Amino acid sequence: VPHLWQISPHLYKFTGAGFGGNFHAILSDSGHALFIDCGGWDTGWLDKRIAQMKERMGLQQIDATIITHMHGDHILECPHLRENHGAEIWTLDLIAETYEHPERFDYTCPITAYGGWEPVAIDRTFARGEVLEWEGLRLTFDWLPGQTAFALVLYGEIDGRLVAFTGDNIFTSSIDSGHDAVVARNSGIFEEGYIYCAEYLSKLQPDLILGGHSVVIDKPGPQLERFLAWSYQIREAYRSLSPDESYEYFYDPFWVRAYPYRLEVSPGASATFTVIVRNHRDREETHRVELKLPEGWLATPACLEGSVEARQQEKYQVELSVPAEATEEVRIITFDISLDGRRYGEWFDMIVHVSGC
Repeated sequence: VPHLWQISPHLYKFTGAGFGGNFHAILSDSGHALFIDCGGWDTGWLDKRIAQMKERMGLQQIDATIITHMHGDHILECPHLRENHGAEIWTLDLIAETYEHPERFDYTCPITAYGGWEPVAIDRTFARGEVLEWEGLRLTFDWLPGQTAFALVLYGEIDGRLVAFTGDNIFTSSIDSGHDAVVARNSGIFEEGYIYCAEYLSKLQPDLILGGHSVVIDKPGPQLERFLAWSYQIREAYRSLSPDESYEYFYDPFWVRAYPYRLEVSPGASATFTVIVRNHRDREETHRVELKLPEGWLATPACLEGSVEARQQEKYQVELSVPAEATEEVRIITFDISLDGRRYGEWFDMIVHVSGC
């Protein structure tokens, strides 16, 4: 089958000839298959490849597509697979909301960034450490942040080797760590991102790593050693650049955030949202969050003051009221931040869609 490369008797990768190759397939002896990710591909091309798999390889049914992380290029064609090929969509429970309600978050590269304007419903979720027994295989789901905090690892023995599907956390390299870009808006501070990922994979010691856009990483031990060393080095680099005792305040764009990030409210009506304040320090901190509202709007409370214990977070529920004469439009509310008596300014925001619906 063109562009379908066999890794081992039951394991395949779609890639090659100008294609970005970001997904894999496990094909059982019975003809049932699991896809790992599927997005950014022409659906006609995909349908032709599946038809050829049925004609030439004995494919009977794609049972499910397992999504490794929140980025839209890994899920975009999954609804097509479900509607036209009967494949359910599975993922980790901790990340399902980013597919089903991307409007609630302000993270980079959601499905809407790739032209998929509708949320994607998830058919089945798995808890951390839950084992899927499928066609004689035991595949374990777990949280694996790195490129983004909303990601999973799927691992198990396939054709006599311990295989780990890792999304876009790591790419093959013979000389360096092979990590992906450091993007703060992925919500992956290093202790909950690349450091966690590198330590996890170093402990797991898979024989084979199958990343999203990467080629196959066979015998990844030496690269994982470089990856782990780099993860500590990059944290120290950011610490050296930060004027604060905790580098996260200048790297993490979500230590104050609104949930949901996008709120819809009708003229003359009210809606509620939550403001979450996170403390990145090893001691208690005090904060003041003042909401900057359009003229005539009302927030209760409009100023949030309090303290948060070390490495914890505090949540505040806010009721937002929009005047009846408000026009249908999109407005931004900013949050003016003070921390331990120091004013940082309007560092954070949320979007409000005033709609007559």
